[in-house]
Amino acid sequence: IYLYLYMSVEGVGLLNPPGANHCFINAIVQSLWHIKNFRNEIFVSQGRNSQTIMSSLESLFIEMSFTDSDTVSPAPFRKKLTQTSGQQFDDGKMADALEVFESILSRLEETTQENNKLNTIKKMFGIYLYEKSFCECHFLYSPLPTRI
Repeated sequence: IYLYLYMSVEGVGLLNPPGANHCFINAIVQSLWHIKNFRNEIFVSQGRNSQTIMSSLESLFIEMSFTDSDTVSPAPFRKKLTQTSGQQFDDGKMADALEVFESILSRLEETTQENNKLNTIKKMFGIYLYEKSFCECHFLYSPLPTRI
């Protein structure tokens, strides 16, 4: 909790050296970092082991918040994402930013479920789907909303 007193509001840039092709992952990480509630949830979540994507993202966020440098490397986070997601986000290869976003959220959702925590990922990024059916007798059937 004391982290907030010293945390940089702006953060720093993420490295993208020639040939590393970190741009797609950098865009997502920086976007997530700038969502204050998301960033705070990553910082205050407890009970993670160091092998999870949440722990790796927390380390990257801490480095982004407290480094004296202008940039930090997303490479360790990218490596952990590749290891835990089953998708290929290998160094030097391009990938789709939407796939990275979905993969990060899926891994974080699994982590919060494993720790028996209220699933804050679904609370922040989930949506409700409603279904309404009409028949000729003008009967309206509307089941409870489904959260995805």
